[in-house]
Amino acid sequence: MAVALLLRRPALLATGLLAIAPVVRAESSLVLRSPAHFEEIAATTYDPASGKALGGGFLRIEGRADGGVRMEGATGIEGGAETRMAAEFLRLPGGGLRLLHQESRSVDVSGQPMGVLEIDHRAGEGRCTGPSRRGAPPETKTIALPEDDRLVNVPLNLLFQPMVRGEVRELRFQILLCGGGPRIVSAVARVVESQAARADGASLVRIQYELSLPKMLARVVARWLPRLSFWFDPNDAGAWIGHEMPLYSKGPTVLMVRRGFDPALLGALP
Repeated sequence: MAVALLLRRPALLATGLLAIAPVVRAESSLVLRSPAHFEEIAATTYDPASGKALGGGFLRIEGRADGGVRMEGATGIEGGAETRMAAEFLRLPGGGLRLLHQESRSVDVSGQPMGVLEIDHRAGEGRCTGPSRRGAPPETKTIALPEDDRLVNVPLNLLFQPMVRGEVRELRFQILLCGGGPRIVSAVARVVESQAARADGASLVRIQYELSLPKMLARVVARWLPRLSFWFDPNDAGAWIGHEMPLYSKGPTVLMVRRGFDPALLGALP
């Protein structure tokens, strides 16, 4: 999610990349701006091909007793595939958040667990744990994180906020993939569309991100790569409106939209 992140409150959504800290081993080099308010919100899952509502989703972000911040949520199809995610942050002096831990786990369309992806920034380690098969304990494979760790699998909507605010047109980061064994790949996100204020009062910025592949390989596999899009309202403090992405690697692509917002307004439905 990639894991879906569903934020609604404008003050909560006015978050994003704040600064690049000095490189410190076993810590993320990214610092995100802390949200002003914590809350739980809801969204709806749609089939982008038909526009049919498939299920729900939620995000909860809260302060912890130890002074940290935790984000967790889920997106899925009712009675079928689902992905759950979580991220933990260290709250820094001045209000910034540094990523400490990210995790996502999925079940497939038949409800079978598919394993767990973890990014432990404190330990400097990525972990991919497969499903248990025939009663055998699940196997975990690990990979060392780079010293310039810029891995963001979970809080992508926070990462993209500088683009929503018009501060930059492009952001480069890293993603952990588990298929075929753990590996870290570079990714790039870009602003691809901006719409002026419409009759309903909303404006939209659409951001797409993709893996940074060698040009020759990118040309070969482009037709099989999924669309990975996020929509935000820059006039509403960068409010998240929706996103479209697979629930998990090679899983069904879904459109998640903030509850109460017409998904047809995103231009993503037929």
